[in-house]
Amino acid sequence: MTTILVFVDIGIDVSNALFKYQIFANTNPSNM
Repeated sequence: MTTILVFVDIGIDVSNALFKYQIFANTNPSNM
């Protein structure tokens, strides 16, 4: 059960990182 929670936590961290990167890319298109 704990391993499932760890995978869920990693998935949330990855999705948050992708979301922030997407916002950064949209606000700074010249840095792509």
